[in-house]
Amino acid sequence: MKLRSLFKKSDTEILLLKQSTKAIVFYVKNGKGLLYEKCGSYQNHGLCCLFWGAVPLIKFHGDEHMCPTCEQLVCAGYGLDSTEQSKLLLGQLGEKLNAPYTDIETSFNHLKPLLGLLQTGYYQLSDEALFPTDGNGRFFWAINNTPSVNPATAPAWDADRYSSPKPHYLLPSQVPGRFNMHRVQHYQQQDSCRAVAYYHCGSYLCTLLDGHHKATAAALQAKPVNTLVISGPQSIVYPHDKPKYFQFSHFTLTEKECITSFKRFAQHNDHKRMTDEETQTVLNFQNAAFDSYPWSDDILATSAHYHDATVLAALEFAGDLSEKRLHDILADRETVYASTVGYITNALFITQSQMAAPFAMQIYQSGLYKESWQDLFTQLSQHPSAEVSQFFLEFLIDDNGERPWLTKIANAYLDALPETSH
Repeated sequence: MKLRSLFKKSDTEILLLKQSTKAIVFYVKNGKGLLYEKCGSYQNHGLCCLFWGAVPLIKFHGDEHMCPTCEQLVCAGYGLDSTEQSKLLLGQLGEKLNAPYTDIETSFNHLKPLLGLLQTGYYQLSDEALFPTDGNGRFFWAINNTPSVNPATAPAWDADRYSSPKPHYLLPSQVPGRFNMHRVQHYQQQDSCRAVAYYHCGSYLCTLLDGHHKATAAALQAKPVNTLVISGPQSIVYPHDKPKYFQFSHFTLTEKECITSFKRFAQHNDHKRMTDEETQTVLNFQNAAFDSYPWSDDILATSAHYHDATVLAALEFAGDLSEKRLHDILADRETVYASTVGYITNALFITQSQMAAPFAMQIYQSGLYKESWQDLFTQLSQHPSAEVSQFFLEFLIDDNGERPWLTKIANAYLDALPETSH
């Protein structure tokens, strides 16, 4: 069986619509529909999967409506390498997938056989740097068949806004039995090629279609893995006074730029539905290989090199960390939410800024953002230093126990210090 047999002559077409140096928006005409997402429900629960043909590659569990802003549970699929078509396609694309990256348009042309397996519709291909972790503190390939909550499945909430998820983390589609350390070592020496992944819109997660060893090589080097990411529209927007448009992470595609009926594809953009029987079949579709693989401790430990999804959202909510902005907040020239003060302090500690402890202490000393003080005291207590110790000592003397919730934090911090540090 040859690759061209997957396509009838002049049947499937991949049409480039917009491009930049980092991304391309394209239209799949008469897509084969072998690579797609589909959702179902069972016993007041929801299930959404990425499929290759009839094989689930990854499973997301949620409420029966698969609430897009609620954290979901993730577990393994059955394995991309269990289908002959995937072995054939990825095998024949192997030389191009493993070639040094040149530019996005060249990669787009190389990937057309894979892109043609999508459903008919509008998509984006982008060049991204992704973390080889699941966004919840676990090495990306160390997934199993037990659904577990993952905050990277949804945006985070702060005061009156959600975070803006983008492709950032990875999930596997291949069984761990395919792992080969020699291939990992090869990619540690040649890191200019790209992995390929499918982005789950509304989350921070992508499922790897090719490049599991490339991602593992990057993990062992504490680096992100360069990945070509396939994604659908992140949202469909209907402004009152402007043209309707599809929003992608790198582009806006307006109604006028579409080559088909905007309304038709907007109405059919939702995931296909599984029947009750299909849903039950997928729930029972498990590959025990995901549960039993003995990953080495050094590979499992690689996840510690990367921020998880909650930290990523905190950095986004913190916003600009310039000294000018920090001084403006301290001088009350810029007003922010009390929670934002906490995010800024957290972000400063995460980025190891010398302004972290001074900013938190000066917020308290200024009398501003009292709702944030307990959070700031807690964060300070987690970063011991002579400066922090002196701050807590002076607080205990001056406050005289008037704010016991803060006194408790200061006392616990000082009690935990070695005697010579007091």
